[in-house]
Amino acid sequence: MKHTITAIALALVFVFATPTHAEAPLTNEDVVKLVQLDLGDEVVAAKIRQASVVDFRLETKDLGDLKKAGVDGKIIAAMLDRSSGGNIGGGAGASNPAAAAIMARMATDAGSGDSVRLLDDSGDATPLRSLIGQFSTTYAYVKMVTWLNFPGEHASVRSHDSKPTFLLQSAADPRSRYYIVRLDVNDDTHDRSLKVGQGGPFAQRIGSAPDTDWTFDFDATETHGGAWQLTLRKPLERGEYGVFAVRGQELFDFGID
Repeated sequence: MKHTITAIALALVFVFATPTHAEAPLTNEDVVKLVQLDLGDEVVAAKIRQASVVDFRLETKDLGDLKKAGVDGKIIAAMLDRSSGGNIGGGAGASNPAAAAIMARMATDAGSGDSVRLLDDSGDATPLRSLIGQFSTTYAYVKMVTWLNFPGEHASVRSHDSKPTFLLQSAADPRSRYYIVRLDVNDDTHDRSLKVGQGGPFAQRIGSAPDTDWTFDFDATETHGGAWQLTLRKPLERGEYGVFAVRGQELFDFGID
């Protein structure tokens, strides 16, 4: 009888000590479903951070597919951050080679200065070329307008995505240092202009930042040490644009078709 009771007790200990089921890894498809429930970016990002195990696919094409499915840049950044940081308790996504490769490539770019890449809905992460502007002024009655002019009428990098995401390498928070701006095309001088100041006969404003009417709001998320993701809050119309760096008056240009 004593042996029978002992055997039963051991069996009960085994049953209650063994999980009834293991939590399934959080996948890309799960994230898309959460986004479609309209729970809000903060809730979905919190779920990504709290999941015991994740199994995200984050190759360049996968990032494009997520964007097409309506997943915001903040959520994609949380997925990249979680995958590069590993899982609680290990699992299939504990070390994601794709995410690590993206971060390593951006870290390499940092060694030669700032770099900006455009990630559009096709899944392509295309480097944007760097241009330096030249100042000029125009007059309309008593008002003087100051411009920065950049060579060429059109950017070589084009996108059909009206709300592209930008991958930026910067040692500091890019907000107030970088601006997403629109550009005016000048057919006569074959260049593009950005408004940076204006003034009248008694006062004039010329700053290092562009005119606020020429800029577009964005959210910035640090996905890895010094690697930032910039996500537009509203879509852009067809035209010429750029990511403008205040330091050095440098423009990384692109166009929306």
